[in-house]
Amino acid sequence: MKSLIYVGMDVHKESYSLCTYLILSGEFIGETKMDAKPSLIKQYLNEMEKLLKYKGYEEIEFITCYEAGCLGFSLYKELVKLGINCKIVAPTTLHKSADSNVKKNDRRDAKMLAQNLAYGTCSFVHIPDEIDQETREYIRMRMAHKREIKRIKNMINSFCLRNGHKYEGNYWTDKHISWLKHLELNDFLKSILVEYVDTYDILMTKLDRIEGKIEEISLSERYKESVDKVSCLKGLTRQGALTIISEVGDFSRFNTTNELCSYLGLVPGEHSSDGKGPSLGITKLGNTVVRSQLVESAKSITLGIKWIKSKRLKQRQKGMPLDIISYADKASKRLFDKYHSLISRGVHCNKAVIAIARELACFVWGMMTNNISERKVGTAN
Repeated sequence: MKSLIYVGMDVHKESYSLCTYLILSGEFIGETKMDAKPSLIKQYLNEMEKLLKYKGYEEIEFITCYEAGCLGFSLYKELVKLGINCKIVAPTTLHKSADSNVKKNDRRDAKMLAQNLAYGTCSFVHIPDEIDQETREYIRMRMAHKREIKRIKNMINSFCLRNGHKYEGNYWTDKHISWLKHLELNDFLKSILVEYVDTYDILMTKLDRIEGKIEEISLSERYKESVDKVSCLKGLTRQGALTIISEVGDFSRFNTTNELCSYLGLVPGEHSSDGKGPSLGITKLGNTVVRSQLVESAKSITLGIKWIKSKRLKQRQKGMPLDIISYADKASKRLFDKYHSLISRGVHCNKAVIAIARELACFVWGMMTNNISERKVGTAN
């Protein structure tokens, strides 16, 4: 029978701190700090194996873990190549002692990780395959560009306002851009505004190119079928659908919609002793990218008229099977009705949007797992 030996690793860009935990005796051995080289971890495990065999252990299997963080999946992949069993721990699921925030260092963190791994008091990060990871990185690059565009827009608006110019009308339309380019300023201030607007134009050009590539990825053999189905839902463009699909990966690993919503941090928190206290806001644990996309999509679902589809939605649904379209339309109707029902009862609009985002996640799960029969999904509370 194999002896499972648990190794916690507190990893950083420049160094790794390792600690081995023996669950049978409850002791820590082999505490060390090393340079950030995966090969040194292999050497460490070899030394631990010799020590443990000297202590009487025969068949030994090491299980290592580290927290999800700056290294992403790179260390995991290197260790797998070296034949090392490695897990990536979701930081928000770790069980920590009461004084962990007061007394915290790399050595303590490595011990804490090893114990959580040994006793199963943590959850592990889903490891995407190569294609999903590359797609995620590309989509996140688009999100970074959108943040930069928002930042430069605010800078331009603030610059104009500071210098006594305020545009009357809708911002960032062709008319607004033309107004900016023809604004009467002295030569020095004009040169500043030109630099700002040029930066905005460059970023918008790059964003158009990036979004064109994302559209191309969504039409690839790997994603087309899934994106076609999910984008039939109102509020989810092909880019939004691809974002969710590539970030979540295998939807079948969630047995229920509640498991998916918990993974996305869209379930209420709780702070009480008996479980009967009032619910808090959503936990906001798990995947931030998917949660943000669902909230953004939920906001668009609440707009417009219930039974009227936009031209873009009709185009996305064109040629799709009738059961998929029917399921998507029922989802739109249910979510629209629920939002306005919540608003009429006095629920704050932000809370109502979160509720819609949670149910939208349920409908996406149903679409991706072929559970599209009536009343099977969309019932998370």
